[in-house]
Amino acid sequence: MTGSKPIILFLAFGLLAQCNPKPVEGGLQRYFDLDSLVSSQVENIPLQNATLSKKIVIDRKTESKDINLDSAGWSEEFKLFSLANINKPVNWGMYTVVDKKDEHSNLHIREYRHIEQEEAEVPFLKIWYLGDFTSTKKIHLKYVHDNIVFHSERVLKIEMDEINGETLINRYSINGYQKLIGMDTAYYSMEGEVLFPTTR
Repeated sequence: MTGSKPIILFLAFGLLAQCNPKPVEGGLQRYFDLDSLVSSQVENIPLQNATLSKKIVIDRKTESKDINLDSAGWSEEFKLFSLANINKPVNWGMYTVVDKKDEHSNLHIREYRHIEQEEAEVPFLKIWYLGDFTSTKKIHLKYVHDNIVFHSERVLKIEMDEINGETLINRYSINGYQKLIGMDTAYYSMEGEVLFPTTR
């Protein structure tokens, strides 16, 4: 792939308990709200005068940059995570929910798995947290998107830490591929580190 194709593909990516699993009764329980979490991050991260260090790799071509963003910029940066929110009425009753203790830390894990894995836009979502979701530490999920032009699959990850009394995103990543009609499969990875004044 040559010329501006990697950038074009990158823009395409941007647009777009220890118990057995138990089905959730449709409409009676809402799921973890990733969109609300992103909204709170977009509001609070700029207040910390944070900057973004970002590395993008598309088909072995690497681009690194440091960026200063306002709220609109952070909103755009986290847009894919908002799009992958499962807390929508159309999804209620479509996920099994498992709560368990993390074997490797003092955290708990809430795991959602779609009952129709092959058809799901978000086949799974896992949240690591301490006590409750106000102390969320990690989020992993898979996001699948299909239309008449392309098919894409991406694994999205978030890491969070306490910064000046607020639980904020400090690292995140997107890894996956996209297959456009008439073109080779493009493999893509992005890693972002949010640099706060206390960590720079």
